[in-house]
Amino acid sequence: QVIKNRWGIVITTLLYALNPYFLMLTSGGQLGVAFAYGFSPLVLAIALKTLKIQLQKERLSQKIKWFLIAALAIAVLISFDSRLALLDLCIVLGMYAGVLIVKVNKKELLKSFLIQCLVTLPVVTGFHAFWLIPSVFVQSVQLPQGYATTQAVEFFSFGRFAHAITWTHPNYPDNLFGVVKEINGVALLLPILAFWLVKKPIKFTLYLSIIALVSAFLA
Repeated sequence: QVIKNRWGIVITTLLYALNPYFLMLTSGGQLGVAFAYGFSPLVLAIALKTLKIQLQKERLSQKIKWFLIAALAIAVLISFDSRLALLDLCIVLGMYAGVLIVKVNKKELLKSFLIQCLVTLPVVTGFHAFWLIPSVFVQSVQLPQGYATTQAVEFFSFGRFAHAITWTHPNYPDNLFGVVKEINGVALLLPILAFWLVKKPIKFTLYLSIIALVSAFLA
């Protein structure tokens, strides 16, 4: 919905599906994360469609329909990987914040967003009730001693900001645990090409750039 050019859609799809990070996920057998990675753009597309319907002053029944679709989509994404679901949620909140800044009738959008939250929370909670309810009555699993320290986090965090911004898996191409490879300078062309394909007003491109930088930092 952001890129209108047909070739732009084809190229960005290939970049998203064939970059080193995704190839390492599939070759390494991390299918849960891989499924979440593949499903994540659909969740964002549904969220963008839902936001457009809210801005077009559609009937309440139409809004609730898309609220339910969006809630089911995020519930499925959480079942694959909650981390990517949280990242998508941050992007969606960023979209709403951006619209609120430029929209005149903020009260109407806030009201619609509140209704969306009231619809989404029961759906997502009910979808995951099979493990949420037992977890309330079962003692939480304790991490081994030392796993919650800063040193342990740094030890298991192989990726750096440069890996995230260039879509390069830190173990690419050998996929050996703990063996971090140097980043090929050619990888810098991937994000440059991706943003070049977004032929939108400079403000919108800047907005996407900020989201990408924040996401890369969090990754």
